[in-house]
Amino acid sequence: MKRPRDHTSNSVSYRSDLNRADVQPHAAIAAFYAEVRSPSLLPRQAMCLYNAVRSGGCMRGLCVGSVDGAAALYVGAALAENVVGKEAGAVLVSQVDPRLLADGGAARLAACGFSGITARVDAAQPDVAALPMLLEKGERFDFAHLDGIHLFDHAMVSFFFLDLLLDVGGCLILEGCGLGAVESLVSCLRANYRHYRFEGYVGAGSGAEGPPQQAIFRKTAKDARKWNEHSAFGRGTRALPFKWIDVPGLPEEEEEEEEAEADVAAVVEGEGEPAPAAAAAVPPPSAAEGEKQGAPLANT
Repeated sequence: MKRPRDHTSNSVSYRSDLNRADVQPHAAIAAFYAEVRSPSLLPRQAMCLYNAVRSGGCMRGLCVGSVDGAAALYVGAALAENVVGKEAGAVLVSQVDPRLLADGGAARLAACGFSGITARVDAAQPDVAALPMLLEKGERFDFAHLDGIHLFDHAMVSFFFLDLLLDVGGCLILEGCGLGAVESLVSCLRANYRHYRFEGYVGAGSGAEGPPQQAIFRKTAKDARKWNEHSAFGRGTRALPFKWIDVPGLPEEEEEEEEAEADVAAVVEGEGEPAPAAAAAVPPPSAAEGEKQGAPLANT
């Protein structure tokens, strides 16, 4: 069994990969990497976005929290390829929280000039306020990327509206799975949102695995949950079995074969957290206790 390598130091050198043509599918991306020395997305993450949009034939993309514009540029490049030979144009909306504007992503996207794409940038308000307005306008999307404020409540509210904006069959990619808040959101979705299919993780390292950085979901149906339905979920990606996704278009590296330790195997191969023990039955109050509490007793 392969054991995920330790990439927590994030010391992987990836500058050479960024010079490859297939990692720069558009001139705007080449210009971006020439300008930005520390991009927010590693090549594997960026190509995951590009491949998801291209393979899904997506025409309407929504990027939330594109800090330096990297995610929106890759999504825009893929949309530009998808519209070739089609009468209808594509739409790319980049919603950037005002607190995340330091790296100039909004201006970079506005100046990219993708052919056949209507690109809009909203940087006037947080996504939790902007996304409901898109819903009110009747906007629909078939691809969404969430990389905004990494607080659980913020991310959960953002996902709630992304779910309403995303068409059935659409792809959702969550960024930042190494952070506790996003890990909890992934676990919540996998435990409760049955109308989404979890397709796997993309690792942050240069190999095919770990640690997980992106979680890929596919919306397979409309939300048909009962009004009071809920499943408990654990914090972190280790609460549920791992499933890795390989990203085409990048050089493969040989993984070292090591025997997994018992505790790692238990997490990877296990079925999740054990079910909670049943609550102990509470006996009904006696007649004297019932009169004392002023509660009516059931007829026997």
